[in-house]
Amino acid sequence: VSGPGAATPRLAVAAAAVAACRTLALEPDLPILDGLDPESLPEVVLDPAAPAPEQLGLALERALDPSHRRASGSFFTPAPLAAHLTALALGGRAPDEVRSVVDPAAGGGAFLLAAARWLTAHGVAPAEVVEERVGGVDLDPLAALTAESSLLLWARAAGARPSGAAVSVGDGLALGRGAADVVIGNPPFQGQLGSLTARTADGQESLRARFGPAVAAYTDTAALFLLAACDLVREGGVVCLVLPQSVLGARDARGVRASVTAAGRVEAIWVGDRSFADAGVRVCAPVIGVGSPPRSRAVERHHGLGEAAEVTEASVSEAELAARPSWSVLLADRSAVPPVDLGHGDGDRPTLGSRWRTTAGFRDEYYGIAGLVEEAPPGGPDLAPGTSRLVTCGLIEPLHALWGSHAATAHRRRWARPRVVHRSLDPDGRVGRWARQVLVPKVIVATQTKVLEGIVDEDGSCWPAVPAIVVAAEPSDLWHVAAVVHAPPVSAWMWARRAGTALSAQAIALSASDLAAVPLPAPDRAARDDWDRAAAAAHAAHAAAGAGDAAGWRDALVETGAAMCDAYRAPAGVLDWWASRLPSFR
Repeated sequence: VSGPGAATPRLAVAAAAVAACRTLALEPDLPILDGLDPESLPEVVLDPAAPAPEQLGLALERALDPSHRRASGSFFTPAPLAAHLTALALGGRAPDEVRSVVDPAAGGGAFLLAAARWLTAHGVAPAEVVEERVGGVDLDPLAALTAESSLLLWARAAGARPSGAAVSVGDGLALGRGAADVVIGNPPFQGQLGSLTARTADGQESLRARFGPAVAAYTDTAALFLLAACDLVREGGVVCLVLPQSVLGARDARGVRASVTAAGRVEAIWVGDRSFADAGVRVCAPVIGVGSPPRSRAVERHHGLGEAAEVTEASVSEAELAARPSWSVLLADRSAVPPVDLGHGDGDRPTLGSRWRTTAGFRDEYYGIAGLVEEAPPGGPDLAPGTSRLVTCGLIEPLHALWGSHAATAHRRRWARPRVVHRSLDPDGRVGRWARQVLVPKVIVATQTKVLEGIVDEDGSCWPAVPAIVVAAEPSDLWHVAAVVHAPPVSAWMWARRAGTALSAQAIALSASDLAAVPLPAPDRAARDDWDRAAAAAHAAHAAAGAGDAAGWRDALVETGAAMCDAYRAPAGVLDWWASRLPSFR
């Protein structure tokens, strides 16, 4: 868009509407143009890759300030994806079964347009589609106006003159229970760790009053739309929403997943393998059949669009998925992670956390040492009284600490030999108490890696940088803890719980509670002997890394993995999968 008023979102959408009307030889009389002179609007060049009705939503998206888009979680859906997911949600249904399609976050109207096209392709008149069958809400009045105008433009291009379109300003999380046949859409992505997207205390309390304990401190708003959609749809209806992949495995979305599977079943899922628009987030779209109990049929996994689309069966059935705390197995399958059954860490057998203290720092521990980090002098001793080596996740590789040989990033600086000067800390302050907890013999585990990676700190001289995880143990137990961390079946099991939660599609994001939930090997003598063998091999890998023996380090690591596969009675293929994901020696 160029010319006067080009930066104003309403004028940008109106200009796109005029250009689209001219392209289709229609009179420019859409609601977005009310009160405006079409001849005075900025010039616009339409996107040749998008249909005319979608041009309005594209203009709105491109005219919004980036910070506004991030804060509101507004990332609009490309027309091909909206069409694909709509067909997936409505597939196999007769037109009479689709009397009401609702988008609870209508945006520019991409999903409503896709539903309108599907219905007309199945014999429903365009005027009836717009007046009676499709509708939605959006918190943003301009977005609602854009979606309404887009639908009317589509209908007029099809030769119909509906009296209006059922798109209004409203909160999709407050629609209550309803009788929609289908709820589809792309709700706002609002993770709760970012200051722009975090809810207020009042907003959090209001959502808890609406959805109960399913709303945790860091539950993404998009996940709550999934709950609201399941309420909005009638028994026998279907829900299909675009969601961040993290919703499948995030700890604070567990209550949402449990509520959804109590309301129905996950029949299928579409999985994207690229970041979505400008959101920088990989997405998925589960298809939920509401009011129907889970079946023994495998969950369908869809990938790609158009001619490149493919459908495969997940390794779990609908019923099996409903019994799991996480849906990440649907992504782990896609990444060729071998299925491993260690239980769900819910009391099947003793876990890492039931035997050893597993913890991690957070904001207070991070900011509490911001002014206490310094460089250890080159050529001098690493440590002085009252100091500890600062070990970041980037300095952790499998049983190989990179401190002193590779640079680290901490507190927005690069460090060659970072250490924490903690001798002056108040021992009764939060950071002082944290120091007493972690400056002990321990295993330090990185948090976003292809497989679990940790190092052993035998003398307790390392300070774990947030968000690294600490497993404190007696010196005699350290190598057994390290063997569990580096067990191939544990990494595969964790992938099935946490896939989709990391910044990279090739990694998993690990929390202290995740690690604490890892089941230990069976208590029988044979498993214990295998575990002892793995612990000895883990110690050998640590020693080889310290000596710079790359071949010896890798051989000992693989021996550790093989012994732990025996200890856990892991299926064939797990060791090779794990070994292929180990980093090279640095």
